[in-house]
Amino acid sequence: MKTKPPPTVGALLSDNAIAAKLLELSKIYGVKVIWVAEPEKLPLTVQAVVSSRKEAVKAPPQLRTLYVEDYPSIECLLLNLVAGTAPGKPKSSLVVALNLGRAVGAAYAVDGYIVKTGRYNSLTSFESDCNDIISCIGEGRKIEFYIGYRPEEIVQELASRLRKQYPGAKIMFIPDVGGGPEFRELSPDEASALKIYLKAVSENI
Repeated sequence: MKTKPPPTVGALLSDNAIAAKLLELSKIYGVKVIWVAEPEKLPLTVQAVVSSRKEAVKAPPQLRTLYVEDYPSIECLLLNLVAGTAPGKPKSSLVVALNLGRAVGAAYAVDGYIVKTGRYNSLTSFESDCNDIISCIGEGRKIEFYIGYRPEEIVQELASRLRKQYPGAKIMFIPDVGGGPEFRELSPDEASALKIYLKAVSENI
């Protein structure tokens, strides 16, 4: 599994509600946000800037700037940030690894990097979030689903629903993983999904 150091982002935002939402969601994606009023106060450690086209201030030209108006949600903005999506950058894949246990565990990987994990209490809630993520960062990427196999009807039901929703996607069943590394910061369902992804990658599936 590839990992990246958490990016440090400067927030040049006068709208307190948007800034608060950015700070709240940034914790989910491991993004460090530094909220400043003026670009001169941005520390040298900042790798990108989040701002609004309504702001009168301009970010340093050498920094990538993401404008809130360009994304349907703050979460989509953060997804693009952690996925490294940028104009002109080649795109290859978006992989969703899934474990169906007491809940649905999911791990999302963009071009080999884990960008998000999630735990869902139903297939419907997973499908809603998955659709938002694919709509946000899936364009131009090959979509793949790795599903942890078990001889249960719900596994086939999920595969059927995914085929209908994403007819061009690749869907693979991965044998039960078991054992493997511990991911104590994740729920058991998320950890199992991440292990499914790692098994598929290690075996070049």
